[in-house]
Amino acid sequence: MKKIILVLGVILVCFLSGCSGKKAAVPTEITFIHGWGATEEDHKAMRQIYMDFEKENPDIKINMLSMPTNKEMINFVEDMLSVGTVPDIIFTAGEGENSIYRFMLENDMLVDLAPYMEKDFEFETSISPITKVTWKQQDHLYTASDVLIVSGGYWYNKDLLELIGIENIPTTWDGFFKMLETINRWSSARFSTVEAIRPSTNTYLYIADNILNDSGEMLTKGKIKMSERSFSKVCDAWKRLDDNIHMQSRNISYRDETDLFNNGKLAIYPNGVWAASMIKPDINAGYALFPSAYGQTMSCQSAALGYLVGNTGNEEKIQASIRFLTYMLSLPVQKRILLETQQMPQNPEIEIEDYEKELERFSMAVKEIQSAKIRLDIPQNLWSESQRETIELYLSSYLNGGLEENSFYQMCVE
Repeated sequence: MKKIILVLGVILVCFLSGCSGKKAAVPTEITFIHGWGATEEDHKAMRQIYMDFEKENPDIKINMLSMPTNKEMINFVEDMLSVGTVPDIIFTAGEGENSIYRFMLENDMLVDLAPYMEKDFEFETSISPITKVTWKQQDHLYTASDVLIVSGGYWYNKDLLELIGIENIPTTWDGFFKMLETINRWSSARFSTVEAIRPSTNTYLYIADNILNDSGEMLTKGKIKMSERSFSKVCDAWKRLDDNIHMQSRNISYRDETDLFNNGKLAIYPNGVWAASMIKPDINAGYALFPSAYGQTMSCQSAALGYLVGNTGNEEKIQASIRFLTYMLSLPVQKRILLETQQMPQNPEIEIEDYEKELERFSMAVKEIQSAKIRLDIPQNLWSESQRETIELYLSSYLNGGLEENSFYQMCVE
């Protein structure tokens, strides 16, 4: 009897330890490249959300390549594609439509999400209608993001505006620029370090987007075609903006703008609602929409280029990548993205009103966006990459008088 018990014990141990001859399942590994690699809190939160996928899916291992910026991410992916290496999944954050997205699409390097949506109702309903309208090509869909881009306005320091005596938010562009002039006059008279505005190149483009929206000249999907007359309106706005800058330095980033606003040195901080989490709690910040030529408020809601699943030819990796995308669009993860990063989740089931107490500042800005008389559904980054690069290179030259407006226009249109 003892021998029988011993034999049974050995068999049980062998079974539990895998000595039956069968190997333990090896996780499917996928390579994931993204631009959430910086040190800001929202970047850390997104990386943690990505890593937590493995806890729920132990049969999948994610090899993450975290780039500090989206530009570095795009450059890295371009290098990979140039040597024929296709990543399993990429998060583009709205960048790369005219580079990696177009290249991968034209060379059959992208997985069509539509067949997976047909098989999985929960996956299909987690994708915003705006995404489908913007990015669907006939019956194919090759991208979906986890957030929507909700923008059209600027943050302002309530305490500073009250101190200066600005009681009403301007409803016209002329009023907006006069507000900047008032702030700067007040600051100069008191030898104050407060500035009305200190725009990065992104801010110049952001304001140009709204000017062009006003002119009705915006097109969709990474392209702006505009008349010379509309471009002239943009240039006039850029000049008035430039006239209101104390420090004539245009080589600053949105991080520099954020730091200046957080230190109480900027009254106006153009950005979308997602900047709510980047503004310090002790800054009494409000949110206002950019005006229009006719005094009507206007806002934009868009579905940017998002996740791209690489057509690697390895079905296991493709299935694992689809599961990762499904995870990112699921209701629990979408709630985490909202609460931990204060971005607008794109899952239609989430109602921002349910989070007003937890996200007071963010909810306030979203309400302002949703109250606009004119609401436009347009994709992010209407300027193509080459247009943006041209503006980055030659904007200073134009504003300093070294480049004629007509020449600048010819360089900016495609």
